[in-house]
Amino acid sequence: MPHRLVGRRVKWSRLQVRPGIDGFHFQHHKSRSRNKTRILRLLDLSFLANGTKLVLIGNPGVRKTLLTPLVAAPAPPVTVSPASHGDGGL
Repeated sequence: MPHRLVGRRVKWSRLQVRPGIDGFHFQHHKSRSRNKTRILRLLDLSFLANGTKLVLIGNPGVRKTLLTPLVAAPAPPVTVSPASHGDGGL
């Protein structure tokens, strides 16, 4: 989907406040405070330079949904070619 369409749809959705990393309570659970450095490193997008994919896995309530737009917001728009769809030749 073109980048401007995404922006337009976000605007039309009338979402009140875009969450920030300050809304993520690292002290809520010991795993959050233990992984604080790793979580904050995701925001610099350095994993993209290596071609590393990001998959957020965790129990309900660990704030995966909050982190997803925080990581994706600064990322450049992605263009997907039709050849990249499908089963990968399997």
